[in-house]
Amino acid sequence: MTIVNLHEYKNKLFSPFSDPVLPVFKVAKDNFTYEGTAFFSNDKLIEMVTNTEDQIFQLLDNDHYLKFFPITKLDVVIGHLRSRVNVDLDKNLSLVTINVKLNGRIEEYQGNKNILNGNELMQLHKEIETELEMKTTGLIKKMQELKVDPLQIGTHTLSPFSKPISEKVWLAAWGKMKIKVNYQLYFETLQNTKNNY
Repeated sequence: MTIVNLHEYKNKLFSPFSDPVLPVFKVAKDNFTYEGTAFFSNDKLIEMVTNTEDQIFQLLDNDHYLKFFPITKLDVVIGHLRSRVNVDLDKNLSLVTINVKLNGRIEEYQGNKNILNGNELMQLHKEIETELEMKTTGLIKKMQELKVDPLQIGTHTLSPFSKPISEKVWLAAWGKMKIKVNYQLYFETLQNTKNNY
C-alpha cells in the first residue's frame, strides 16, 4: 500500500518535478479497506489507480516488499517481490528508460506449462517480463496523458552545475517523451513442488 507522511506530500506538492500521491481507503459500516493510490497535481485529485496499476506503482515508487502480485493473463502469482529501479533520462528529454530488477518467487501457477522443465520455466519467465513491461509502459503513458509525475522522473533533469529547466518546459517534454521499460526477473529456485500427473 502507498505510505506517505505529511512532510513527503508537502515536498512533492511544491516541487516542479514531482506530483504528490496519497493512499485511498474505503470506509464501510464495519470495514476499512485499502482501495489504491491517488495522484494529485496542483493540489487537486487527478486520478486513482487500483489493483494491477497500483501494484506496479508500488514496485516503481519504492523498494518496499510486495507480498503477492497476481498476473491473471498468465495464470501465475509471483510474490515476495523486491525491486530496484534505475531511471535514465536522455539529455534532449525525448526518451526515458526505466530498468527494473525484480527479485521474488513464483507462488502459484495454474497454467499449462510444466514449470519443472527448465525450457518451459524460462518461457514463462520471459512472458512475465513482457507482461510487466507492457503494463508498466501503459501506466506511465497514463501518467503522461494526465500530466502528472508521481514517480519524480523530472528530478533526473537536475544536475549540480546547470540551471534547472522550468516546470512548463518539463511538462511539455514529459507529455511527448518515449518510454522504454525493461524488467529483469530473478526468481528463487522452485522448491517443495509436486508434479501431479
